[in-house]
Amino acid sequence: MPIQDGAACALNAAMAARREAMSSVDTAWLHMDRPTNPMTIVGLMRFRRRLDFDRLKQVVAERFLAFPRLRMRPVESLTGAAWEEDEDFRIDRHVRRTTLSPPGSEPALADLVAQLLGRRLNPAYPRWQYDLIEGVGKGCVLMTRIHHCYADGIALMRVLLSLADPMQEPDTLIAPAAESLPPPEQSWLELLTPAAVNRALREGSDLVGRGLHLALHPAELGETARQGVEIAAELARVALLADDPPTPLRGQLSTHKRVAWCRPLPLEIARSSAHALGCTINDVLTAAVAGAFGTYLRDAGVDVSGMSVRATVPVNLRPPGETTGLGNQFGLVFMPLPIGIANPVDRIYAVHAQMQALRQSPQPLMSMVLLAVLGLGPKTLQQPAVDLLSNKATLVMSNVPGPRAPMKLCGVPIDEVLFWVPQSGNLGIGVSVLTYNDRIHFGLIADRNLIPEPQRVADEFERQVRDLVTALPPPAASAPAGRSSRARGKPASRVTSASASRKK
Repeated sequence: MPIQDGAACALNAAMAARREAMSSVDTAWLHMDRPTNPMTIVGLMRFRRRLDFDRLKQVVAERFLAFPRLRMRPVESLTGAAWEEDEDFRIDRHVRRTTLSPPGSEPALADLVAQLLGRRLNPAYPRWQYDLIEGVGKGCVLMTRIHHCYADGIALMRVLLSLADPMQEPDTLIAPAAESLPPPEQSWLELLTPAAVNRALREGSDLVGRGLHLALHPAELGETARQGVEIAAELARVALLADDPPTPLRGQLSTHKRVAWCRPLPLEIARSSAHALGCTINDVLTAAVAGAFGTYLRDAGVDVSGMSVRATVPVNLRPPGETTGLGNQFGLVFMPLPIGIANPVDRIYAVHAQMQALRQSPQPLMSMVLLAVLGLGPKTLQQPAVDLLSNKATLVMSNVPGPRAPMKLCGVPIDEVLFWVPQSGNLGIGVSVLTYNDRIHFGLIADRNLIPEPQRVADEFERQVRDLVTALPPPAASAPAGRSSRARGKPASRVTSASASRKK
């Protein structure tokens, strides 16, 4: 090969390494950015002792940047969106430190977190940021912000926790192999994914590539056509859903967010409650979320009797066993939250029945295909579609499973792990539940116009979970004979009466 040809090939290879096409789904999330709803996922790790700032930067450089995309920024042009390498990348732009003003109270920390998450990620650089917040008692907090176009919550939580080490192992700065993290633990709504979804994803989610595949394999056309009809029918059904009822949880959005969280709760409370009622931990936690918002609205003078509001809930669509890299591979379901049911046991059964009904729903695949299609078109096409769907719900609710064992970062134990999901379209409230070290971590983000004091909802969620201990029926009322009927969403009458007798 002539020298000049070899040089040209090397130059072309270098150019290719600095720029790569963005998937249509990731592009859709890039286009969803609005001043009222930036598409930024926010994470928080809390420590009882301070982290060494220089060591933190070293860990981020060694582990976080093991994923090449995190050195890239999303750029848009007339031909679409792409990932472009930041040739002037500097770690100091992305890892910073700040100090919480004395005395470092919880409300002051929440205000500072809200202030930081309100800052726009600079589009001239890769869109992620670490802020080490010191002055939080004798410890500190590490806050992470990253744009949703890089990855979904499942992937990002695994990436963020890859910075840490198990407590029982020595610290190491050996970077994990890029794009090859261990598969995530099963998400609590992952069971909703039908087998057809996993088959479709294994065959490839790119619509153009799928069309070429079918052209070469016409025998598969019938099955694909059937799935296409199901997806189209589900899209029509969702589009025809009535808008969520008007409540103070919906309204004109501002450009200011507020955040709140509650103290970590023992996972055993939810686990034992689920076992006693013949339901799942996820039924229990979702019912607690519904109870918290129902109580909040009743305290505000709203009659919620018999009312349900919907939450858009992400469902992990990665094929079983697939390692978790970056990118967005999830769909959405519209989950009714029975906020009008005051009795916690009855509310859990109502949630369980809804979960059962959604198990074979094509909604997750429908929403992912819709995002892929919208990502191929202009923003003017996407925004009305996002508004249409967001009017069907009141909030976003996400659950991400974290490590079951305690972890440490830079040699310091991680006490708490929180995250806040972004909201799209006209939605202004996001609920996040994360399980870490056998504890439940609850986070809430809300537009200032909708929930001026979100800590009230967070405190109510904590009360809802803790009160389950006293609201549960006696063990004799949870016999297997009654469990089968309750699993179909029809709680036995003896459970309700036993629960009521315990309250007297």
